[in-house]
Amino acid sequence: MLQIYEIDDIKKILFTIFIAGFFMVFYTILDMGFNSFFSATMSGERIGGTISAANAYGIYLSLSFLCGLYCLKFGGYRKLKILFLLVVFMGILSSNSRNSFIVCCSGVVLFLLLGNTNIHRRKKASYLVFTLCIAYIIYDSGLLDSILLRMSNVSFVNGNDRSVNSRMLMINVGYSIFANNPLWGCGINNAQFILEYYFARTYLHNNYIELLADLGLIGFCLYYLVYLYDIIGLIKYRRLKVYNELSSILIILLIMLLIADISVVFYYNKIVYVIFGTISILLTKNNEIRISKY
Repeated sequence: MLQIYEIDDIKKILFTIFIAGFFMVFYTILDMGFNSFFSATMSGERIGGTISAANAYGIYLSLSFLCGLYCLKFGGYRKLKILFLLVVFMGILSSNSRNSFIVCCSGVVLFLLLGNTNIHRRKKASYLVFTLCIAYIIYDSGLLDSILLRMSNVSFVNGNDRSVNSRMLMINVGYSIFANNPLWGCGINNAQFILEYYFARTYLHNNYIELLADLGLIGFCLYYLVYLYDIIGLIKYRRLKVYNELSSILIILLIMLLIADISVVFYYNKIVYVIFGTISILLTKNNEIRISKY
């Protein structure tokens, strides 16, 4: 009974992440008005700046969307949850963020492959086909036109995309900062002041480079060792049937964060530490259960 209670508590945390994502989009719609929100989404205008940077806004909603998919598997109000999921997905599209779209798609595919551990392979395949059909319908509707246009404009050879050129400049500056002080970096959140001389005072738009520039190899390794420790612990946890699906979802959330880190600085974002804390609770309780057996 103790273990089941603990699992339910962790499910509530994931449900809260899902509901928070819905209210973020709901607030944005109230702030803009539904007609303005919908027309801006269709025209490719980037939405979410009133709450956070558009990239961070879209990535949080991608994490929220995955938690929502998991929440469909337990509790009632399934139709209401599906409605909330659609609202969250509209929020992801409204961010017009390439990275958010990639993070969301990666999470959904991993969820279909890893998250439904109690479902037969044929059903998983049918769900995957159904998801691809829905994705095609959304693609055909024109909702993704602005995101796909931004993706098609990316050219690392010719440098045709302005945002990519800006990011490459930031990464080069960040690498130079790291090269000058590889062990300790220039100090937490200080890279932006050096970047100001070359571009503008802003973050480096890449969590890996930002950590190397600000905290050096030592800070970089300490931060990502948490990911490594959590993923290894959760993989061991998946062997226990009662924790299998929950462990899979948490692993997928970590993978989504690692993908997101390519184009956004997330190491100071609260959602990262909410996920770390949730995993820590799960792993700590597992250790207590194993110790109590002896």
